[in-house]
Amino acid sequence: MKKGLLLCLVCSLSWSLCAQRADWSLSLTHFFDNTEFEGSSFQHPQTMAGVWLDPGIGLELDSFNSLHAGVNLLKEYGTLNLIDDKDVVSYYAYQRGTIQFLAGSFPRDEATRTFSKVFFQDSINFYRPNMTGVWWHYSHPGADAGLFLDWTGKKSGAEHEAFFVGATGTLKRGSVYATLQALLRHHAASQLVLGVQENALCQLAFGLDLTRQTRLDTLTFQVGCLVGGQRDRKQTMNWSIGKGVMGEVNAAWKKFGLLSTWYFGGGLMPDYDRFGTSIYWGDPFFCGKLYGRTDVTYDFYKQKPLVLQLKFSHHFSEKMNFVEQSLVGIITINGKK
Repeated sequence: MKKGLLLCLVCSLSWSLCAQRADWSLSLTHFFDNTEFEGSSFQHPQTMAGVWLDPGIGLELDSFNSLHAGVNLLKEYGTLNLIDDKDVVSYYAYQRGTIQFLAGSFPRDEATRTFSKVFFQDSINFYRPNMTGVWWHYSHPGADAGLFLDWTGKKSGAEHEAFFVGATGTLKRGSVYATLQALLRHHAASQLVLGVQENALCQLAFGLDLTRQTRLDTLTFQVGCLVGGQRDRKQTMNWSIGKGVMGEVNAAWKKFGLLSTWYFGGGLMPDYDRFGTSIYWGDPFFCGKLYGRTDVTYDFYKQKPLVLQLKFSHHFSEKMNFVEQSLVGIITINGKK
């Protein structure tokens, strides 16, 4: 009797697993970013170049729930190492109608692609491709909202406990829209070093989307305010506040794109010299009171399975001009069984 029940259980489980739909993917992401920032007191010249190999598998449990697993392997140009960095992808996904939810270690781009460079600079996508935590997203033609927790440090001998909490929101009525981006960085103690540092940043902007009134693929204008606060709780519980105004023009036509951003105001990273990237993951150019950046992009190829984009960036800071060139290519193949 027991053997019969066990056999039925094994057959039932095998049938259940076979009934699920499995998928697999393999992507190769190449990045080459050359920054010519000689003379800047905020940034330093460097070349970031490498390739990520990302194999992964997924299992759809039903119409709304799925499990995903994989690995990220980085090979940087010029090193003698076989693998320069690695990370594990392992997360649960729920998607139903307007709601999406991820939990575990999943691609960071899912949650942060809309954030401006004042929150996350270019190198974050190159070297920290995964987010470890949770992300909730609501999407509707007239409204969009997201909330995430990214745990980036576990307290140990030298490692500090650290995490991000981020939120985004957009409301659109016709051609007019309002958008909010907010981020809190909490950098706590390690077992060797006590103290807590925090950085908070919020951007509220209003814009016009004139895409439908033109022959362009994209045309938007927006202007808004940026407010940032920092504190070192070992010294004071008071926040040091910086604020300013930021405007943006975004246009695209066929294979060409233009994104121009300008910031005027107080420095948003007053403790960068002390804490650096431990609490600031945004572009250090925002340490200054005046900063402008214009990106011109050209999509050599944008059709599955290949995306290949060349970008030329002009930076204006400290009354000087700096340039940057980057080439990013992504090949992705996938299948289902």
